[in-house]
Amino acid sequence: MKKFLISLLAILMIGGVAVGATACGGNNSNGSSEWSSESNIESNSESNSESNSESSVEGHTHDWNGYVSKQPNCEEDGEHTFICYCGESYSGTITKLGHDTISHSGKAATCIESGWKAYETCGRCSYTTYEEIAINKNNHNYENGVCTYCQAKSSVGLEYTLSDDGASYMVTGLGECTDTEIVIPSIYKGLPVTSIGEFAFADCSSLTSVEIPDSVTSIGYYAFYWCENLTSVTIPDSVTSIGDSAFRECRSLVSVTIPDGVTSIGDSMFGCCNSLTTVTIPDSVTSIGNDAFYFCFDLTSVVIPDSVTSIGELAFFS
Repeated sequence: MKKFLISLLAILMIGGVAVGATACGGNNSNGSSEWSSESNIESNSESNSESNSESSVEGHTHDWNGYVSKQPNCEEDGEHTFICYCGESYSGTITKLGHDTISHSGKAATCIESGWKAYETCGRCSYTTYEEIAINKNNHNYENGVCTYCQAKSSVGLEYTLSDDGASYMVTGLGECTDTEIVIPSIYKGLPVTSIGEFAFADCSSLTSVEIPDSVTSIGYYAFYWCENLTSVTIPDSVTSIGDSAFRECRSLVSVTIPDGVTSIGDSMFGCCNSLTTVTIPDSVTSIGNDAFYFCFDLTSVVIPDSVTSIGELAFFS
């Protein structure tokens, strides 16, 4: 009886070893073969080959089953994990997808609406290169002197000269314009108007007011010389340079504010403006030229900022 029990126990132990050996034996067609064929998976199985061979020596071959443990996205790699029934495992990299880019056209900002630069988005994620362009109040679209966007009016028929680099225009004369109240546009033929030329409106006795857009940065010398009926002029802060005698003999001009950016009041700039009662000089001005306010009889007081270090001869002679 004892021999029989020993023999039965030996048979059971041999059977158990056979079953254990079968658990990691053979290949599972539903295992890793499907994933190892994917082009975007970089498996770490090579680093596990040594342990795999050791396992084979110990009497079984791993039966790997794979699953995606981390999905890849446009900017990050994913991960594929392989597990054997015996408890061994290893992982492989799934290469990131990269952006599925879609291109979009840009749109220029106008005087009433913001625009945007040409940009890209991704068809899979929230990636974008969108960049807004702020409203450009000078970007009018004039037709017959009226902006189609904001209805702002400008004078029609003025003369212009294209700059040497072809990037902007200068107002050079009254041309065929019959307005007595001139509104200079900020845009002409799709390009900015950046300056008023020398003698541009000289001796325009019918001119009563001028509105200068803030696209303009310079006013040439004698630009408004002897505009004897000019009572009002709006000079924007964009103007940094005003030429000599620019407003000389504007005998009806009552007040003027020099923009904060102009550093010099040139010779005779307001000479013989004998109705001028008020002038505002900003802290940016460092010099006042000869005869700058010569014969301005009604100009009884002027505040000169501390920034002024030079005042020319007869600057305020009356």
